[in-house]
Amino acid sequence: MLIKKNTKKIYSIKVIHITLLVILNLFTGATLATAKPYGLYTSEQINKARELVKKGAEPQTSAYLKLMKLANSALNKTHHAVASLKSYQWYTATAAQKEEMNRQQHYLSEDANNAHELALAYRFTGETKYAEKAAYFINAWARINKEYIGVGFKGDSSSNWKTPYYYNQTNADLIMVTSGAPLIQAAILIKDYTGWSSTDQEVFSRWCTNVFRKNSDTLLQNKDFLINNTGISARQSIILHHVWQGNTSALINEDIPMVKKMLNLQLQTLTDAGYNIPDMLPHEVRRGNQGMWYTAWALAAFTNAMEIIQNHTGVNLFRWENINGSNVEKALDRFFIYAQKPNSWPWLDKSGNTNGHVTKIPQPGSWGGTLYEAMGIKFNKETWKKWAGGPTVWFTTQLNWQLPSLIQPNNINTNIVPVTENPTTPKKESSIPTIKPSQEEEIGAFIMDRSGLH
Repeated sequence: MLIKKNTKKIYSIKVIHITLLVILNLFTGATLATAKPYGLYTSEQINKARELVKKGAEPQTSAYLKLMKLANSALNKTHHAVASLKSYQWYTATAAQKEEMNRQQHYLSEDANNAHELALAYRFTGETKYAEKAAYFINAWARINKEYIGVGFKGDSSSNWKTPYYYNQTNADLIMVTSGAPLIQAAILIKDYTGWSSTDQEVFSRWCTNVFRKNSDTLLQNKDFLINNTGISARQSIILHHVWQGNTSALINEDIPMVKKMLNLQLQTLTDAGYNIPDMLPHEVRRGNQGMWYTAWALAAFTNAMEIIQNHTGVNLFRWENINGSNVEKALDRFFIYAQKPNSWPWLDKSGNTNGHVTKIPQPGSWGGTLYEAMGIKFNKETWKKWAGGPTVWFTTQLNWQLPSLIQPNNINTNIVPVTENPTTPKKESSIPTIKPSQEEEIGAFIMDRSGLH
């Protein structure tokens, strides 16, 4: 009898809690969404996109056709996994070494993107051939790859953050956390696929800890990286790993405080050379005439990390203000001014000279476009969406925003209640359009290093 009374009491508390949550949303004008989270995506977002594709809605249908073209192509590809991948120190490497490094990085990035595309195709169509092939790429790297090492790094005498491990790693850490991130996202998407054995999943988990996380954790040993794109990229990868582990406690107690710390450090007023511009990322601006590229990279990684956190915890950081009174929306607004008029970018080269030409400018329909397309949907800003163009499907070496035209992020006012129990296998869908030869498009991808896109 006591157990029954306690059960009723607990049930009553839950009912009261849910009722209050619904009332709160009515007063705030926010939407209440319940969905199973899959890292950057949720079941609700995927289901909504699927229904729009069935109706032939745009830009979803065009974006879907582009995705399926990539996924169908990946069905016929073989993996490039190797036991040891090498990276050279970019600024001192020879042309031949840079070519080798880009080629080896491409091994990981291409396979990770193939797995990601296939896993998304599986969630959209329910066709197990896509999940099976995604698992093939994931298993290959988990079983074969043992390390990613740096070669030939001579160090920087002005640095105060060198460690013996980092001294030998150079670009390797950064390449692993960026190129490897889509592999983790793919694994999250097919985790409930019954054809991917528990044994294979355990092997993948060990690879995540011994190789993938070893690199991301090393980056965050260096305090210099907390203030630029490298640090938030590493944290984004750690967030994905915590999602794979189902470690919500780590997301709340480790990742959210760290993202806030980085927002405090990075979003500031630019005061260099007499400027007084709020809501900037001064540490990215100081990196020279490629500062726009680095700023866009950091903002994409920040917003991507925030979306994953919100999907899995319900915590919304998109309007959280830091100690400088700034937030990511204000930073996006500020950067959008320069995205439209790059000639007005207040860049500084390494000597402090304000003369020169900006390079690697954000472009609609590419890596800059996907950021503002996604955030235009998030914050309901038509000017951002119009500038971004679309439909955009842009699989690069970073996870970030690759196909917001298809799987659109939730509006800023949406309160998400994650549902993690009872995973379901997607049903096979036969009414989604298939790809005709005339509709095929060549989708480009770039190789990335610390200096930008190649």
